[in-house]
Amino acid sequence: MRRKARAIARVAQAHGLIYGLACGDALGATLEFMSRAEILARYGPLGHDQMTGGGPFGWLPGETTDDTAQALCVLEGALDALERDPRATPEAIRDAVGERLLAWFHAGPKDVGATTALALAERERLGSWDAASRAVARRLGERAAGNGALMRAAPLSLLWPDDPVRLAETSRAVAWMTHPHPDAVAPAVFLNLMLRRILLGEDARAAKKGAVADLAALAPDLAERSTVTVRRALRAGRLSEERMADVPGWAPATLEAALWAVVGARDAKEAVLRAIHLGGDADTVGAVAGALAGAAWGAGSLPGTWVGSILAQDELHHAFARWQEWAAARWGKEAILS
Repeated sequence: MRRKARAIARVAQAHGLIYGLACGDALGATLEFMSRAEILARYGPLGHDQMTGGGPFGWLPGETTDDTAQALCVLEGALDALERDPRATPEAIRDAVGERLLAWFHAGPKDVGATTALALAERERLGSWDAASRAVARRLGERAAGNGALMRAAPLSLLWPDDPVRLAETSRAVAWMTHPHPDAVAPAVFLNLMLRRILLGEDARAAKKGAVADLAALAPDLAERSTVTVRRALRAGRLSEERMADVPGWAPATLEAALWAVVGARDAKEAVLRAIHLGGDADTVGAVAGALAGAAWGAGSLPGTWVGSILAQDELHHAFARWQEWAAARWGKEAILS
């Protein structure tokens, strides 16, 4: 490939994406379900910027939530499929990711989103993801548009920066498996199309604008069926912090909040802090913003105290090392080490 997949040409960007997601998740977990006003009252104008744990699920300092755990399932599962068959279809990758998600689910995590838990249970009952997705859609209807697919989507962008069609198709399959609603799937596809552009060297604002066009070109039915995703992506960064506050678990709102945090920031640290202090679903907004910010500014822009405090070091290191080995085999070592 002519540009040697500059999407992943810098290891720091890929490292930043993965660790940015984990840092935003762990920091936001402390504030999950708190309103912006409650955060201000408790932490004051300087805010919350240390790995202290706590939150509604009693997290340990530096402990990550289901956001990071599922993102690792996506990366590890996709690599499982690609190592078996480099031409693995979106459905094959979805199934491999599903195996990882089921194993994680059976291990008894501290927290699992309701829609994801339902989808995993239906997959076990019915024996296929197609059947499970249909069952979730019938049961939940509009309530299937939560942010559980968005929060885990980002690692897929590391696999096909040079192939936006495959990236969009696979992102769609991996989102729809648990969240069969256009308003859940379109934000996940949009996020990865934007991350692809960031990894190719665009800044966040340009990448956001380009991803709107990419979504319309590569997934026109999603763009048409989830016009709210497009509208919120386009306006992200224009609203005040007060109007952005108290982010719900609805995927288009989560995406907009993460975009707002990143496009208005000067570095990754500021982006993550802007995200989690909005209140509401702070761990997921933090995770999505952290992935974007880590990719945009690189791992070096994340405070070393944050990165060093993450408890899931072994899991993150293993997944990242596997990606590096796979990427080097695909693009050559010089393409990922420059």
